[in-house]
Amino acid sequence: MVKIIHVVILFIVIIGLVGFTEFTKDDSEKGIRSEILNVSYADVTKISIINGLSGDSIELKNGNEITNLINCISGFPFTEMGEQEDLNGYLYAIDFYDERHRISTITIVGDDIVQINGVYYNSNTAQIERCVTDVLESGK
Repeated sequence: MVKIIHVVILFIVIIGLVGFTEFTKDDSEKGIRSEILNVSYADVTKISIINGLSGDSIELKNGNEITNLINCISGFPFTEMGEQEDLNGYLYAIDFYDERHRISTITIVGDDIVQINGVYYNSNTAQIERCVTDVLESGK
């Protein structure tokens, strides 16, 4: 009986810690992560990707590919950079379109730097470009 009570108390403590960390996250980080593209998944009907190293371009119109790319990019935490000076060059330029016009732009500048709709952000990971390469490789 005592073991069951200890397990229940441990479970409650773990749930409490998880809830506490979610509520104490920086509001700007939560907003950026949840509104990374400032669009609804349903609004995006096409994604145009330009490879900054080769100049190659591709358009994605497949709903699954679009969703996978948006989910992948949205899964990374971003922090707005204090210095907003233009950086030269990029790995990938990604434009998101609805039926009529471009609705958002993300430029992957480097392993951990992205520009989202004109604002530069740092990512806490150097894997952001893998989102694009994974989608491109799955489409082959």
